[in-house]
Amino acid sequence: MLIYVVVMRYATTALSFPGYASFLLDVLNVLALVFALKRRRALHGIGFKAVIFIFATYCCALLITDILNGVQLPLIAWAMRNTFRLFVFFYACVALLDKSDIDRLFKMMFCMQIINVIVTLYQFGALGLRQDYLGGIFGIAEGCNAYTNVFMSMLLVYYGFKWLDGDKGCTAKLLFIVVSSLIIAALAELKVFFLEFACLVVVLSLMRIGKVRSILGILISVVALIMGLQVFKAVFPQAYSDMMDIDEMVAYSTEGMAGYELSRFGSFEQIDSLIFNKDPVRSAFGVGFGGAEESNISPFTSSFSQVWGYLNYRWFTHQMTFIETGYVGFCLFVMVFVVYAIWLMKKVKRVPESKVLIQFSFIMTLFTIFNFWYNCATRIECCYFIAFSLAVGAIAVRASFSKSR
Repeated sequence: MLIYVVVMRYATTALSFPGYASFLLDVLNVLALVFALKRRRALHGIGFKAVIFIFATYCCALLITDILNGVQLPLIAWAMRNTFRLFVFFYACVALLDKSDIDRLFKMMFCMQIINVIVTLYQFGALGLRQDYLGGIFGIAEGCNAYTNVFMSMLLVYYGFKWLDGDKGCTAKLLFIVVSSLIIAALAELKVFFLEFACLVVVLSLMRIGKVRSILGILISVVALIMGLQVFKAVFPQAYSDMMDIDEMVAYSTEGMAGYELSRFGSFEQIDSLIFNKDPVRSAFGVGFGGAEESNISPFTSSFSQVWGYLNYRWFTHQMTFIETGYVGFCLFVMVFVVYAIWLMKKVKRVPESKVLIQFSFIMTLFTIFNFWYNCATRIECCYFIAFSLAVGAIAVRASFSKSR
């Protein structure tokens, strides 16, 4: 399924394959769930009750929003597909994959990154593609940067941990990931990755504080980051100037801009005033789970989106979630990830042999929460990579508990 995400994205955006090819992922996800349910006993005893409880509470809240707003069943079904496929694939990964599968999958993704660099350079040099249309193996359509961002961050965190812990053979791989990722980010004007890169390096180093490699890693990363920014400056001088201007970046985050009619960090107040008219019930529960959906298939397109779709709220997870489920639904949605992150950190001491894998998923969980405000990665096919990255820690815990029984 992870391979198919890449193949499907490139085929539908660069080779004119029909967009309906993405629905095969839904079929495969349902099949994965069926097989996962047959192994549900494998998850017993790993202490997942708190996560399940908050997830169940979130689902109940969604039901309440639909009852209050009378959302039509086709819209609810479409919303379930867009929102829950991440959770379904997460569960399937935890139930069906073993620890040995994790390293094999990351080796596969490392090979994908090699191809990704080659394809990106070709698209940039020969085809003249730039910015949102420069997606490498993830295609040439708007939205491809969300896939690239998640994919490169996963590789950076995973191989960063392995290198910091002295894993043999990771030095060359990590250097390649760092350099190639920063070059791709520069050519695609993926400004957020430079911030994420710096933050991820700092967090990784803090989690291995006291090790000589953590200091060396910071020094190398600083040099690589400066070089990457210089490439970015050469290709997009105005964008580089804006990124270095604090006032400009604050305005970019808090004010509506061309194409982004709602600001990233001030959108809740804007939505509450513009759409909800300060109605406390609407603010609490939104227009209903599925009530703001949009699709090329008419039964899955809401009347709400026909009126307010110009705001492009579907481009951001936090805006879409707030509009449909209000403060209650959004807070519970975030809490699912927060509670899972807490669960992971509790398991580090109990399963020290899997510390790298658990801490990897912990960082990727925080990364996912941050990206609620940056894009809609959790609601598009990119969510399969996110779900896998979140599941890695739980797979490691499940494997350790299985051995102890």
